[in-house]
Amino acid sequence: MAAIIISLATLVLFVVLVLYVEKIHTTLEEINRTLYSMNQKESKNSGGYKMRNFEEEYYISALPEGFEKTEDERTENSIDISYFRENDYILFTQYTKSYYEQNYDNEYTEYKEHIDGDEKYLVIENEYDSTYIWDNGKYIFTIQSNLNKDSILKLCKSTKIK
Repeated sequence: MAAIIISLATLVLFVVLVLYVEKIHTTLEEINRTLYSMNQKESKNSGGYKMRNFEEEYYISALPEGFEKTEDERTENSIDISYFRENDYILFTQYTKSYYEQNYDNEYTEYKEHIDGDEKYLVIENEYDSTYIWDNGKYIFTIQSNLNKDSILKLCKSTKIK
């Protein structure tokens, strides 16, 4: 009988703990959404975005045929542009050097260095896509895509100042 009571008490405690953790997770998501929304509102300046940390804006000049821009998000420290063509995607980001910080999964991801002429790229690969990261001395760039590696490298090499 005591074993049954202990088992029931343990089960009740486990359920309460799971519900509590879920509530904390939901609350943190709501806080994060609110802070993001507030940041976006503060970043707007007469219908545009403050770009005081960007002296130059870059773009992909050799975008493959059929890709359409679906998202263009700008903050003081990053420019994120997404392109899609059916099931293919290209995610291009330009960061200020002082802002750049990324976290990547190191359990299911492979990291490589790719050198192309004078340019060095950190290449992060997983089973779904590849991300190329490079530093031009002024900004940090990333291109993440599910295209083949040669196509992604072409995109990287085609980035130019607007």
